[in-house]
Amino acid sequence: MESNEGILSLIGKRSCEAVAVSGERLKEGIHDVFDYVVCMSPPEKEEDPAAFLRQCAACLKPSGTILFPMNNRLGIRYFCGDRDPYSKDVCGGLIVRENASEKCRLYSKAEITHMLLRAGLKSHKFYSVLPGIDHPTHLFAHDYRPAEDIANRLYPAYFSPDTVFLEEEQLYRDLIDNDLFHSMANGFLIEAARDKDAPLSDALQITSSMDRNPDNAFFTIIHNDGTVTKENVYPEGELRFKQILKYAEDLKDHGIDVVEPTVIPKGISMPYVEAPTGQLALKEALLRDKEEFYRLMDAFRDCVLKSSETETDDVKLGPIAKHGYVDMVPLNSFYIDGRFVFFDQEFCIEHYPFNAILSRMIATFFFGNENLKSIVPMDEVYSRYGLLENRELWLKMEWEFLSPLRNEEALREYHQKVRRKDDLTLRNRERMNFPADKYISVFSEVFAGSGTKDIYVFGSGKYAEKFMDWYGPVLPVKGILDNDQDKWGKTLYGVQIMSPDALKSLPKDSYKVIICIKKYMPIIRQLDQMSISDYSVYDGRTVYPRKLDTVANGTEDETGDKPYHIGYISGTFDLFHKGHLNLLKRAKEQCDYLIVGVVSDEGVRKFKHVEPFIPFEERMEIVESCRYVDRAVQIPLEHRDIRSAYALYHFDCQFCGSDYYNDPVFMRDREWLRSRGSDLMILPYTESTSSTKIKRLIEQKLC
Repeated sequence: MESNEGILSLIGKRSCEAVAVSGERLKEGIHDVFDYVVCMSPPEKEEDPAAFLRQCAACLKPSGTILFPMNNRLGIRYFCGDRDPYSKDVCGGLIVRENASEKCRLYSKAEITHMLLRAGLKSHKFYSVLPGIDHPTHLFAHDYRPAEDIANRLYPAYFSPDTVFLEEEQLYRDLIDNDLFHSMANGFLIEAARDKDAPLSDALQITSSMDRNPDNAFFTIIHNDGTVTKENVYPEGELRFKQILKYAEDLKDHGIDVVEPTVIPKGISMPYVEAPTGQLALKEALLRDKEEFYRLMDAFRDCVLKSSETETDDVKLGPIAKHGYVDMVPLNSFYIDGRFVFFDQEFCIEHYPFNAILSRMIATFFFGNENLKSIVPMDEVYSRYGLLENRELWLKMEWEFLSPLRNEEALREYHQKVRRKDDLTLRNRERMNFPADKYISVFSEVFAGSGTKDIYVFGSGKYAEKFMDWYGPVLPVKGILDNDQDKWGKTLYGVQIMSPDALKSLPKDSYKVIICIKKYMPIIRQLDQMSISDYSVYDGRTVYPRKLDTVANGTEDETGDKPYHIGYISGTFDLFHKGHLNLLKRAKEQCDYLIVGVVSDEGVRKFKHVEPFIPFEERMEIVESCRYVDRAVQIPLEHRDIRSAYALYHFDCQFCGSDYYNDPVFMRDREWLRSRGSDLMILPYTESTSSTKIKRLIEQKLC
């Protein structure tokens, strides 16, 4: 075996003898036979891992190599709250072995190294594996320091995502900068040999995209000879290499700097570039100076706009690129001497909006770096580039590109099983700051007592706006509290903003304070100092158990024999007609209790850009009067999406008309609902009639 071949190529070498090790095979007493021994599961599963490795080593020729994975006892996943896969204890591998409930089967790098030496494996090389050995997408040699912002490249995976309380990807960069990354990797791939001079792989980093479809599944390998190779996993991927070469030439012809690829037998090769990625350059610029960040973002935007001729200028979509390079994102570029140099341009979509590519530029920059949003909000960046109005459309187009590429539908159940839920992660973290009973009253039972006490909202920013938009119509909000005296006397959603000192003259058992501020701890301390104990914290990112009177007359607790208990459907219901009636009837046939959301007049004007024929109050009365409707509610103006509706009503199923069929945003929301035990069902429209047809007939007759 030549020493300059990557570790994954090494596994697939056909000219050498190899064996997939099983315990039974080892008992046969085979010695000095194989060039390679590949362990398909971690030796930690064996009763005596050290003895197992000795048996593996005995199978090797003197110059042979063994390859095996191991979970890391000190993996970052356990510091973030994951369970030990064997003991099932949270942070199980971190517990002192003498105090553990059972024998620990996880080992650190030092302990594994000791096993290797005892097994007579004198030469060895460790690779850090992320997200973990069960889903190895990124491997890093221990003598290599990752140069890219890997938080943007991968999704963490867990044995127990429901117990996680920290976002591990937010820690990767700090671990790298403090030389802790390799010792705290979630798993290892170890290559070892008996001969201390045996040649080991020269791979420094290996990235796998095997979760993609066969056309786009690759291994990208950084070698220590200063080259980067991209190799196809399946024969179908060979065509993609020809396209990459073609796209690189086209970008060069348009004045775009690229890392030039060359053809090799296994795929393509590129020189290793010793420079920060565009992603890191932008991130560091933002941390230094906001204006510098925007200067670099403008330069990146200019590269995107220069990458292709403009075919046309669509009224809604903006300028359309003849060749849309949808992967021109900061991650796929270097920043060298004040210019962006692009690599890995695998995809080109003909007749594609430049704005959709610019939206990806922004979305990928922020992905995995939530802390950056506190410096510059995403909405501000979208607005700067004229993308805010049609943001949902750009996100939809991005999903249409990424979903089939990543096999999202096929992998949906697996992702739900291993990926954390951000709202639950946040609650787990908050729980650690308070005693159990205090946590429940402050964070879980946010709306307890809201039916019998006056409500005072603390804060007048975005969280407060969302709270008032959602709950203002159904809660007795008497005032808005704010420490900023410049806001006193103004109003929010028609409710006066006042000083917190206004509470001092009120009986303490007559009101409840709901804190609507992201950084809530200073407000909690302030209320404690004021001897106010009845308060809760509202987080607009969290889905709460339903505590409001969202369903009338107690029927929410009565279960019938229909497929769903509580159902939800929304619409404008302007010029109420037979189609509306049939839709509500079909929805009611599927659920015991039907809640119907109705768009306000302002919502119709803002999002449909038309004037409603029938005023909101009358449309509400018409819907409420329908015998299939149990309750009609106003849809919040700024939070009209499916997830917001679920947060409000915790329905068992939302019903939608058939025009949402195959809509990728709809599909994402359905997956989100299903992960929470709810569902989303498509109901057919009555084809013979619609409000649009009725309006058209009215207009024709008026003419």
